[in-house]
Amino acid sequence: MKTWHRKTILGLTLFYLFFMYSPFLMDIRVNHCSNPFPIFTGPLVENNRLSEAGRLFQGILRGPESVEFHEGYMYTGLEDGRIVKIKDEKITTVARTGTNCAIPHEERKCGRPLGLRKGKDCLLYFCDAYYGIFTMNFTTGISCSNVSLKLLLKLMYSYCIFYSRARIMYL
Repeated sequence: MKTWHRKTILGLTLFYLFFMYSPFLMDIRVNHCSNPFPIFTGPLVENNRLSEAGRLFQGILRGPESVEFHEGYMYTGLEDGRIVKIKDEKITTVARTGTNCAIPHEERKCGRPLGLRKGKDCLLYFCDAYYGIFTMNFTTGISCSNVSLKLLLKLMYSYCIFYSRARIMYL
């Protein structure tokens, strides 16, 4: 064995023995937290409900991001730029933010709808990561852009802006 191997092993062994058995490290006292863990009651009681859940449309819908419900239909945005509505295992495309594309390397071309919210005016508001904020009429399925692409390109990232019921703006 080479001499530098021996010196390295000897040095590491001495370093280990010094820090494991040195007397000044033996006086460590652990302070226990005096606050007891809260007891959850009501709807916060521990349960196993999520372990009993099943996956819907596994392998059929790719990348659902946000979900919104309207008149018994579930609306979601997919990674290929489509907004789909789902009821009784029937999937219908209602809007598209970009053009048809091959996934995933052309995401910029096909769009990526992220946040979905139903407004008080009964329109579906959604934010696309590449094309901006859109609205869609639930009955006609016609979508239109609310924010120009030039404005979004000036920003580093495009964010969705929604007001909650408590009048808080989320970015």
